[in-house]
Amino acid sequence: MSEEEKCQSPTRHEVWHAEEQGMPANGDRIMILKKQWLDMILSGCKTIELRGQTAKSGPVWLGNEQKLHGRARIQRSQRLTYPQLVELQQQHRVPPTTLPYPKTYALYLENVRPLKHRIPFWHPRGAIGWVRYRNTQQAAATAAAKRTRKAPHEDHVHSRAKEIVRTNNLARPFPTALK
Repeated sequence: MSEEEKCQSPTRHEVWHAEEQGMPANGDRIMILKKQWLDMILSGCKTIELRGQTAKSGPVWLGNEQKLHGRARIQRSQRLTYPQLVELQQQHRVPPTTLPYPKTYALYLENVRPLKHRIPFWHPRGAIGWVRYRNTQQAAATAAAKRTRKAPHEDHVHSRAKEIVRTNNLARPFPTALK
C-alpha cells in the first residue's frame, strides 16, 4: 500500500470501545488539532506533529472542536532544521516550503488509538495548541458559580467604606452658616 493510499484508507488502528478507552482525568493534556491533521494522525499516515514548542513525552488526548477523538503517546520531541523538515515530510505531511515556526519541533507520536465514542471537553476561550482536560459539566458549573459569587474582599471593602463615611459624618461638626 502506498503512502497516499494509507492516508485515504479507513483507520488502520484498532478502535477503543468505551470500556477500554477509559475516561480522561482532570488535568490530562489535550493536543488541539485541525480536523485534517487529526484525521491523518488517527489513520496512521501522519506520525509526527509539528509544533512551535517542545512537549514532554507521555500520554496525550487528541482533540478537535471540544471533543476528544483519540489518544496517543508522545514518544519524544526534537527540534528540526530545514533539511530535517524536508527529510521527514512523509511523516508530518506539511509542505516543506519553510520552517512553520521560528523554533520548529517534531513530536513523534506512537500508540495512536481512535475513540469509538467522542468525549466532550471544555476548551477555554483563546486557548491554542494545548489545553488541560476539564469535563464540560464541571466547567459550566464553575463558570456559573464565578458569575454569582462576589470577590472575597468585596463585602469587606463596601462595609469598610460605609464605616468610614459614618465615622466621618459623626466626627465632623455640622456645617454652620457662614456669618
